[in-house]
Amino acid sequence: LRVPAAQVTVDTVSQAVFHDFTPLQGKVTPKDTLYIDALEGGQVQQILAQAGYRVTKGQPLVKGRNPQVERDVLQGEALAPQCLTKTQSYQTQLEAAHANNERQLATIDANIIRLKRALSRRAEFAGQGVFPQETLDQYQDELNDDLKQRPIQAASNKAQDDLRRDQLPRLRQEIARLAESSTK
Repeated sequence: LRVPAAQVTVDTVSQAVFHDFTPLQGKVTPKDTLYIDALEGGQVQQILAQAGYRVTKGQPLVKGRNPQVERDVLQGEALAPQCLTKTQSYQTQLEAAHANNERQLATIDANIIRLKRALSRRAEFAGQGVFPQETLDQYQDELNDDLKQRPIQAASNKAQDDLRRDQLPRLRQEIARLAESSTK
Protein backbone atom coordinates (compact mmCIF):
# COMPACT_ATOMS: atom_id res chain seq x y z
CA LEU A 1 0.00 0.00 0.00
CA ARG A 2 1.46 3.35 -0.98
CA VAL A 3 0.26 6.33 0.96
CA PRO A 4 1.36 9.91 0.21
CA ALA A 5 3.50 11.34 2.99
CA ALA A 6 1.13 14.28 3.52
CA GLN A 7 -1.58 11.89 4.64
CA VAL A 8 0.55 10.14 7.24
CA THR A 9 0.44 11.35 10.85
CA VAL A 10 3.45 10.67 13.00
CA ASP A 11 3.12 10.67 16.76
CA THR A 12 4.94 9.29 19.75
CA VAL A 13 4.15 5.75 20.70
CA SER A 14 1.80 5.34 23.60
CA GLN A 15 -0.38 2.62 25.00
CA ALA A 16 -4.05 3.19 24.04
CA VAL A 17 -6.89 1.88 21.88
CA PHE A 18 -5.96 1.54 18.24
CA HIS A 19 -8.53 3.05 15.84
CA ASP A 20 -8.36 1.91 12.29
CA PHE A 21 -10.89 3.45 9.92
CA THR A 22 -11.49 1.82 6.60
CA PRO A 23 -14.05 3.47 4.28
CA LEU A 24 -16.35 0.92 2.64
CA GLN A 25 -19.23 1.09 0.22
CA GLY A 26 -22.16 -1.33 0.46
CA LYS A 27 -25.85 -1.91 0.13
CA VAL A 28 -28.15 -2.38 3.14
CA THR A 29 -30.95 -4.92 2.70
CA PRO A 30 -33.63 -5.94 5.19
CA LYS A 31 -33.17 -9.16 7.09
CA ASP A 32 -36.79 -10.22 6.46
CA THR A 33 -39.16 -9.13 3.72
CA LEU A 34 -42.90 -9.62 4.11
CA TYR A 35 -45.35 -9.19 1.27
CA ILE A 36 -48.79 -8.03 2.29
CA ASP A 37 -51.77 -9.09 0.24
CA ALA A 38 -55.35 -7.87 0.54
CA LEU A 39 -58.19 -10.38 0.84
CA GLU A 40 -60.58 -7.93 -0.82
CA GLY A 41 -59.88 -5.46 -3.57
CA GLY A 42 -60.47 -1.78 -3.17
CA GLN A 43 -58.77 1.60 -3.06
CA VAL A 44 -55.96 2.78 -0.80
CA GLN A 45 -57.14 5.95 0.92
CA GLN A 46 -54.11 6.65 3.07
CA ILE A 47 -50.66 5.12 3.51
CA LEU A 48 -49.82 5.01 7.20
CA ALA A 49 -46.35 3.37 7.04
CA GLN A 50 -43.74 3.98 4.35
CA ALA A 51 -40.98 1.64 3.19
CA GLY A 52 -38.20 1.57 5.77
CA TYR A 53 -40.44 2.55 8.72
CA ARG A 54 -40.20 0.45 11.83
CA VAL A 55 -43.62 -1.05 12.54
CA THR A 56 -45.10 -2.99 15.42
CA LYS A 57 -47.45 -5.93 15.48
CA GLY A 58 -51.05 -4.88 14.90
CA GLN A 59 -50.13 -1.42 13.60
CA PRO A 60 -52.23 -0.37 10.58
CA LEU A 61 -50.12 0.10 7.47
CA VAL A 62 -52.71 1.47 5.06
CA LYS A 63 -56.27 2.67 5.22
CA GLY A 64 -58.39 1.18 2.47
CA ARG A 65 -61.86 1.55 1.05
CA ASN A 66 -63.96 -0.97 -0.82
CA PRO A 67 -67.12 0.54 -2.33
CA GLN A 68 -68.60 -2.90 -3.10
CA VAL A 69 -68.27 -4.01 0.54
CA GLU A 70 -69.76 -0.68 1.67
CA ARG A 71 -72.74 -1.23 -0.68
CA ASP A 72 -73.14 -4.80 0.57
CA VAL A 73 -73.18 -3.60 4.19
CA LEU A 74 -75.73 -0.89 3.40
CA GLN A 75 -77.87 -3.40 1.51
CA GLY A 76 -77.66 -5.82 4.44
CA GLU A 77 -78.71 -3.05 6.81
CA ALA A 78 -81.66 -2.26 4.54
CA LEU A 79 -82.69 -5.93 4.41
CA ALA A 80 -82.61 -6.38 8.19
CA PRO A 81 -85.94 -4.56 8.80
CA GLN A 82 -87.56 -6.54 5.96
CA CYS A 83 -86.33 -9.82 7.45
CA LEU A 84 -87.52 -8.67 10.86
CA THR A 85 -90.98 -7.91 9.48
CA LYS A 86 -91.16 -11.29 7.69
CA THR A 87 -90.05 -13.16 10.80
CA GLN A 88 -92.58 -11.32 12.96
CA SER A 89 -95.26 -12.02 10.34
CA TYR A 90 -94.39 -15.73 10.38
CA GLN A 91 -94.60 -15.74 14.17
CA THR A 92 -98.02 -14.08 13.96
CA GLN A 93 -99.14 -16.65 11.37
CA LEU A 94 -98.08 -19.49 13.65
CA GLU A 95 -100.04 -18.01 16.53
CA ALA A 96 -103.09 -17.34 14.32
CA ALA A 97 -102.98 -20.89 12.93
CA HIS A 98 -102.79 -22.23 16.49
CA ALA A 99 -105.82 -20.19 17.54
CA ASN A 100 -107.72 -21.20 14.38
CA ASN A 101 -106.96 -24.91 14.97
CA GLU A 102 -108.17 -24.65 18.55
CA ARG A 103 -111.37 -22.93 17.35
CA GLN A 104 -111.97 -25.67 14.78
CA LEU A 105 -111.53 -28.36 17.43
CA ALA A 106 -113.86 -26.49 19.79
CA THR A 107 -116.44 -26.18 17.01
CA ILE A 108 -116.26 -29.92 16.32
CA ASP A 109 -116.64 -30.65 20.05
CA ALA A 110 -119.62 -28.27 20.29
CA ASN A 111 -121.25 -29.91 17.24
CA ILE A 112 -120.77 -33.36 18.74
CA ILE A 113 -122.46 -32.25 21.97
CA ARG A 114 -125.30 -30.51 20.08
CA LEU A 115 -125.93 -33.47 17.78
CA LYS A 116 -125.84 -36.01 20.62
CA ARG A 117 -128.39 -33.91 22.52
CA ALA A 118 -130.60 -33.54 19.47
CA LEU A 119 -130.50 -37.26 18.77
CA SER A 120 -131.09 -38.24 22.41
CA ARG A 121 -134.13 -35.91 22.64
CA ARG A 122 -135.60 -37.35 19.48
CA ALA A 123 -134.70 -40.99 20.26
CA GLU A 124 -137.76 -41.52 22.47
CA PHE A 125 -140.00 -40.39 19.60
CA ALA A 126 -138.32 -42.67 17.01
CA GLY A 127 -140.77 -44.67 14.97
CA GLN A 128 -143.76 -42.54 16.07
CA GLY A 129 -143.58 -40.27 13.03
CA VAL A 130 -143.02 -37.13 15.11
CA PHE A 131 -139.72 -36.37 13.38
CA PRO A 132 -138.97 -37.34 9.80
CA GLN A 133 -136.43 -40.16 9.58
CA GLU A 134 -134.44 -38.08 7.11
CA THR A 135 -133.84 -35.43 9.78
CA LEU A 136 -132.69 -38.05 12.27
CA ASP A 137 -130.40 -39.58 9.62
CA GLN A 138 -128.90 -36.13 8.90
CA TYR A 139 -128.17 -35.60 12.59
CA GLN A 140 -126.61 -39.05 12.83
CA ASP A 141 -124.53 -38.50 9.65
CA GLU A 142 -123.29 -35.13 10.95
CA LEU A 143 -122.45 -36.70 14.31
CA ASN A 144 -120.56 -39.56 12.65
CA ASP A 145 -118.67 -37.09 10.45
CA ASP A 146 -117.72 -34.91 13.43
CA LEU A 147 -116.66 -37.99 15.41
CA LYS A 148 -114.36 -38.96 12.50
CA GLN A 149 -113.05 -35.39 12.08
CA ARG A 150 -112.25 -34.85 15.76
CA PRO A 151 -109.20 -37.18 16.02
CA ILE A 152 -107.92 -35.91 12.67
CA GLN A 153 -108.23 -32.29 13.82
CA ALA A 154 -106.71 -33.14 17.23
CA ALA A 155 -103.71 -34.85 15.56
CA SER A 156 -103.27 -31.93 13.19
CA ASN A 157 -103.46 -29.50 16.13
CA LYS A 158 -100.84 -31.50 18.04
CA ALA A 159 -98.45 -31.66 15.06
CA GLN A 160 -98.78 -27.95 14.36
CA ASP A 161 -98.51 -27.11 18.05
CA ASP A 162 -95.30 -29.17 18.32
CA LEU A 163 -93.92 -27.34 15.29
CA ARG A 164 -94.99 -23.99 16.76
CA ARG A 165 -93.37 -24.76 20.13
CA ASP A 166 -90.18 -25.80 18.33
CA GLN A 167 -90.05 -22.72 16.08
CA LEU A 168 -91.20 -19.96 18.44
CA PRO A 169 -88.02 -19.83 20.57
CA ARG A 170 -85.88 -19.69 17.42
CA LEU A 171 -88.14 -17.05 15.91
CA ARG A 172 -87.90 -14.95 19.08
CA GLN A 173 -84.09 -15.22 19.01
CA GLU A 174 -84.04 -14.28 15.32
CA ILE A 175 -86.36 -11.34 15.96
CA ALA A 176 -84.12 -10.13 18.81
CA ARG A 177 -81.00 -10.51 16.63
CA LEU A 178 -82.60 -8.71 13.68
CA ALA A 179 -83.94 -5.94 15.91
CA GLU A 180 -80.48 -5.48 17.39
CA SER A 181 -78.77 -5.42 13.98
CA SER A 182 -81.30 -2.96 12.54
CA THR A 183 -80.62 -0.50 15.38
CA LYS A 184 -76.84 -0.52 14.82
